[in-house]
Amino acid sequence: MIITEMFWNPNGGQGYQDLWNAHTSGFGDAIRSCLDAQSNVSFQIGMVGDLFENLKSGLAKATFGTAEGAQAAWIWYHSYSEAEKMSTSGVPGRQKKRPSRPEVALR
Repeated sequence: MIITEMFWNPNGGQGYQDLWNAHTSGFGDAIRSCLDAQSNVSFQIGMVGDLFENLKSGLAKATFGTAEGAQAAWIWYHSYSEAEKMSTSGVPGRQKKRPSRPEVALR
């Protein structure tokens, strides 16, 4: 299964943006649990412009996005790469144990 985009950030339910009005502690963690339980799921959190800020100034000046969805993406992607290092059979997703979620300060 491939999920092409999902994103969230608390925003007070303003207009169209209410479609992604959520917190990582609720929606984000719930969706991650569902995706991890299914195992063979590829997903993208946000679009490139959501994950990075200042892109129009060039890659050298780009910074990590500050929205909750973007912050969670960088932490989750790191934990998945660590899990891959622990693969027992060479098959992605078959880890010896689930990695801990590192507390990475991205801002």
